[in-house]
Amino acid sequence: MADDIRDVIAEPQALGKPAGQDVAHGRPSSAIEFGLDGALQQFDALVQRCIAAIPDCRGASALRALVRAEARRLVPLEMTAAHVAHRPAALQEAAR
Repeated sequence: MADDIRDVIAEPQALGKPAGQDVAHGRPSSAIEFGLDGALQQFDALVQRCIAAIPDCRGASALRALVRAEARRLVPLEMTAAHVAHRPAALQEAAR
């Protein structure tokens, strides 16, 4: 899912490959299926479910932090903020 999102909003230099390849090649993509906002919401929900699934145990807080860090590495906040900044004002308001 993160790769699908990155394919839509990341710069080619960040991807290390041309962006937009899923659409160009007709590949299945969560960003195409749900729209970019929907894919971002699905990704965030998946991350939250992963964090919630970590049982309380020694090291649980470190593991939760690792999951959060990996999620932000895969879909950096800067990417999502740039996406939000380029949306029409009505869509930005609806996302709040």
